Amino acid sequence: MRENAGSEEEKRIEVLKNGPFLVKRGIPLIREKIVTGEDGIPLRWEMIEKIETNESYALCRCGESKNKPFCDGTHAKINFVANDVENFRYNDYARIFRGISFDLGDMREICSGASFCHRESSIWNLINQEGKENVIREIIASCPSGRLKLFSKNGDEIEEDYEKSISVTEEPFRRVSGAIWVKGGIPIISPNGFT
Repeated sequence: MRENAGSEEEKRIEVLKNGPFLVKRGIPLIREKIVTGEDGIPLRWEMIEKIETNESYALCRCGESKNKPFCDGTHAKINFVANDVENFRYNDYARIFRGISFDLGDMREICSGASFCHRESSIWNLINQEGKENVIREIIASCPSGRLKLFSKNGDEIEEDYEKSISVTEEPFRRVSGAIWVKGGIPIISPNGFT
């Protein structure tokens, strides 16, 4: 039986030991930037461009590629050593903040500093205010690192239904490139095979 190269269940990212992220099966790659309000607090993401890719491509992980976001092999020349965390499970490390309508999971250690969480005083305050459910959901959906997660009062994770894609993020107000944001439940497979 012939493989269907574009099928959703085959889309995945393989993390190569001390190397790049190998993206398989035509996952769209886009560049997005943060749009801020007058106060400098991030409000939303804006697409800058869709980046042309092959069916499979490698994204730089060492930060030294001359062809970012793509890997150019520099990791091998500089003897890049990744500090990979194996068998990571968010719920084993996150702190839970109890709110009125939702509970908030927070794993500060993986924060990328995009700062959406500071909107309208802060997400930690908003979860204890009536009528803020939509703002809370917008903030969580905008967090590119996965630091923040929303849980129903019965403990089920509430997640936006994103199309499978990868965003290279830009933070113009800080004059830096931000996180590589994986959306849509794409499996990420560690060097030892942990998904």
